[in-house]
Amino acid sequence: AVQAVAKTLFADLIDDRARLAAAWSWSQREIENGPAENANHAILRKKGNRFLAAIALVRAAGLDVAPMACQPERSDLGDGDYETFATGDSHTLPGALVMLANGERVHMFLDAPRHWPLGAIPAGRAGTNAFVVRESGLEIVPLPQSQDASQQVVVRGKATIVDNNVRMQATIEVGDVQGYGLAERIRELKEDVRKLAARQIAQQMLTGWRVQ
Repeated sequence: AVQAVAKTLFADLIDDRARLAAAWSWSQREIENGPAENANHAILRKKGNRFLAAIALVRAAGLDVAPMACQPERSDLGDGDYETFATGDSHTLPGALVMLANGERVHMFLDAPRHWPLGAIPAGRAGTNAFVVRESGLEIVPLPQSQDASQQVVVRGKATIVDNNVRMQATIEVGDVQGYGLAERIRELKEDVRKLAARQIAQQMLTGWRVQ
């Protein structure tokens, strides 16, 4: 299944960055959440682990892929037990590092929410070190900041005074993995309850306002 999809997906793509992007985009678009034993099963059923499917397609494209282990988040965002030296005990999250021909390094993570930008590093994970497994041994790779992972909430809109009330029309943008995770959970709901779920989220963010 992997080779069949790869043959079609990469047929007209020569550039390795384009092949990597195509593998990631296809996996995010086509694979629904669900159990799967391996990448072949996920691709055949179009349900399972998108990370495994993407990695299998990237390998089929002939790109340099190395397994990686990293921390879910920085120590200062956790329980307060700060580690002076990195140890394997805290690096429990699987990932992969893809090396492109031009020297670009692209990081991929098992826990990436659906439609997460390729190569983006969650804000809470930036600044940590990851262990990359090479044939020659372990390589410690610092995870840089990512412009695609801004940990912020942006509210845009306008307020109108009507009698003694203030009416506000607003769009709320939630960044980083939290925003992508919320979007995925809402997409998984039935259409008739999506608006209710969105209204409940907005109500939590706009405390004291009546949300319609």
